[in-house]
Amino acid sequence: MKLLAIEMSRLTVLFDATRIQGQVYLPHAAAGLVERYSFASPPQSFTELKADRVEFKHGVFEDSGLSLTFGTHFQRVQNQMSNS
Repeated sequence: MKLLAIEMSRLTVLFDATRIQGQVYLPHAAAGLVERYSFASPPQSFTELKADRVEFKHGVFEDSGLSLTFGTHFQRVQNQMSNS
């Protein structure tokens, strides 16, 4: 059997990453993502970047469509587990 295509994929990140130098500046990070992946529908304001769920929609990666969603779901799950 030969693989012809991958219709959809997902990546789940289950760890927190920190930087010794401090946190990344959100407007610069968002601008870099938009420039690199040509997102047609990125967050439009700093308020949207600080939301619990941030979406970058309709981008391109190596001739394939790309959408990214960042959220605080993992933090909420950790809090729920520690309260149990």
